[in-house]
Amino acid sequence: MSDDDVLRDRFRSHQPDQTDGTDNTDDANDTGETDNADVTHETQETDTTDETSVRERKQEAMYLRPEQRERLREFYDELDGRSKVAGEGGLAKNDDFYEAFVAFVLNERREEFIEYLDLDEL
Repeated sequence: MSDDDVLRDRFRSHQPDQTDGTDNTDDANDTGETDNADVTHETQETDTTDETSVRERKQEAMYLRPEQRERLREFYDELDGRSKVAGEGGLAKNDDFYEAFVAFVLNERREEFIEYLDLDEL
């Protein structure tokens, strides 16, 4: 695949009205396949401080079942819509939504998550 093809595929699903501009997934990635640009980016060591832009952070892939993926997207859309209606301008998917989603489980509901996985008895 040429460099032009990689870039074309990467930005094919870009919509001008997206609030964060970082959701560059396409149908090929829906099947769990990644292109060479994604693999290269995932293997680069990067700084993970708060000042680092989303594109400079190391990625962590999640392989979700289609129904889970759809529910997660719908949840993001719901909260993004609420933010827009409230005059907040919407949520950036990576900077706002995913960061808060992970932080909430790790910081606020850690023990409940351990119980959910039936690991509390170990």
